[in-house]
Amino acid sequence: MVVKALLRVSSRTRLAFLLGLPREFVADLPAEAFVAAFGRVAAADATVAEWLAALARDGRVDAMQREVDRLRTELSAAEVRAEAAERRVAELADHCDQLEEALRVEYAEATSVRAAQDRQLQIDTIRALADLAAEMEEIAANHLEPELLVERVRALVAAQALEPVGLAGAKVSFDPAQHDPIVGGPLAGAEVMVIRPGYRWHPTGGEILIHKALVSQA
Repeated sequence: MVVKALLRVSSRTRLAFLLGLPREFVADLPAEAFVAAFGRVAAADATVAEWLAALARDGRVDAMQREVDRLRTELSAAEVRAEAAERRVAELADHCDQLEEALRVEYAEATSVRAAQDRQLQIDTIRALADLAAEMEEIAANHLEPELLVERVRALVAAQALEPVGLAGAKVSFDPAQHDPIVGGPLAGAEVMVIRPGYRWHPTGGEILIHKALVSQA
């Protein structure tokens, strides 16, 4: 009966009567029914209309306050994340600086070592050339036989890890990878004569062809 009366109420007096009933009569009434009843009464009663407007404003204020609180919470969390990100960026920047400094040191050391190696290689080359010149001077001064001259030169180049490719005057099978013909183009495997030997260099762990042997067709 109370629910039916609430659904039909349209005056402030009748609404006030229903609101004044004992608690056990209104405790289980749906809140939507009271909202609808207030709306019907407010349509014809300016006072109730003002009450509803004030309640609506209070509700909006509460909702806005809740939204503000939520945004403040999110902002605080974002500030914490931003501070953590800034610390991480600073750590990474510091680590990057350390790596760049280590790289500069390593590069400087590598450059120094390479320069020293290049200079030592130049010294070794000049020393080998000086030894060869000294040998030639000694052989010329002593009027030694050509065979001895060749033997001394071969010993010098062997000390520098050089291996001759062919021997002058020797007849060999033509190999384009090792022989350079004076004229023409012999077929691979054709018999040729070595005019001037070439040389292979055997540095540690490798082999490099310095000069091909100069050959002519036999």
